[in-house]
Amino acid sequence: LVQPVLAGTGRWAAQGLAGGDGDGPPGTIAGMLVAEQNVCSSRFGVKGKIDASVRVCQGDGSTAVAPLELKTGRQHATHSGQVQLYQLMLHDLYDGKNQSITALLLYAADNATVTKHQANFGMVRHLMCNRNVLAAFQLG
Repeated sequence: LVQPVLAGTGRWAAQGLAGGDGDGPPGTIAGMLVAEQNVCSSRFGVKGKIDASVRVCQGDGSTAVAPLELKTGRQHATHSGQVQLYQLMLHDLYDGKNQSITALLLYAADNATVTKHQANFGMVRHLMCNRNVLAAFQLG
């Protein structure tokens, strides 16, 4: 059970890691900033633990900060919402500087596939509205 996951993750690392200079293809990881990062955004009223904050190559020699979430199970629709909120929290944390519009999900069980999620403001708005309904319910 563990061997296929490790093999797939090794193949992904050979293709998805660019090195430290930022000159890799767009979307490849140039380096890791923080692992298991606890982020709390009082501005948006959400908190979470990001598996990794990484520097992602932009394709023009520059890099931007993006969340990388690792999943060992099957793909699920809630994972996209999770990384969208992580992206929002990183944007708040870094004051919008050097932010990527892409969040990354690495599914180790699916032959180590990486899915890139572009910023989806409609989804974030929907999640924040639901968060506000839950907060009002708990306070009321």
